[in-house]
Amino acid sequence: MKNMGKVCINKIYPKRWGMYSHQEKEKKEREFNVVSFLLNSHLGKNCFREKKLYVEFYEEPDFIVYLADRTSEKIGLEVTKCYADEWNNHRVKSDLEKICKKVIEGVQNNTDSNCFCEINYMNVTFMHEIMVGGLYNKEELIAELKDVIMGKNRDDKKYVMCAEVGNSNIYPQGRLNIFINSSMAYWVPSIDEIIRMHEDAGVKSCDPVLRSIKEKEKKLLVYKQKSKGLINQWWLCIEVPEDAYMNPVSYQLPVNFDSEYDKIFIVKESFYGYGAYLVFGL
Repeated sequence: MKNMGKVCINKIYPKRWGMYSHQEKEKKEREFNVVSFLLNSHLGKNCFREKKLYVEFYEEPDFIVYLADRTSEKIGLEVTKCYADEWNNHRVKSDLEKICKKVIEGVQNNTDSNCFCEINYMNVTFMHEIMVGGLYNKEELIAELKDVIMGKNRDDKKYVMCAEVGNSNIYPQGRLNIFINSSMAYWVPSIDEIIRMHEDAGVKSCDPVLRSIKEKEKKLLVYKQKSKGLINQWWLCIEVPEDAYMNPVSYQLPVNFDSEYDKIFIVKESFYGYGAYLVFGL
């Protein structure tokens, strides 16, 4: 496909931008980067033959997009993230870190384990299925993790591949530094593989893309009412972040799928599945 060059995007900040908190500004700028990636993809360039666009920072929807010479034809663009699990991989990692800390504290408080009293780091590698879906029994994982740390060999390990604890001058003293790894850090399963993985574990209605769309569909009617007809089209941009461990390539919505959105895109900026994909709308 002929390279049409980079789209010229003009940002328009809201009047109350100065009242946004630092965190709110960072969030909006990250969302804008996703929007910019989409608009500069071949899909965006095909939608906007002209190269000068305005992207207005907004709320409900997140952005309003229009061409410089067609300000009356506006697109409401909503941005959301998509993770394999409903409570997302950020929480998976956070929960695993808390479990590791609890286990280390338990080991250190054991009077028979004086050799572990000066721990300031822990490096643990979990099975990849845990990292992409959070599918584990907490009590079993704690018991397994403790055995691995104590050097007890187990042939029935389901969750922990290996764990290393110790004291190093590389890390600050008096604080436990926990590093969570995946057994297959460079294997990024497709969304279809993620769905099958959850179905095998007995989880129903586990399509993460459909879940993201459903959550945004609930709000769309309100957005349309507030816009009072000033927005002509409604687009949904679903970002698959790097830490979601999902590859969107070849993903398709169900044949009978319908939506109140005019177009739905999946965007992946990291290596595995890199690109923008139109999954709904012409």
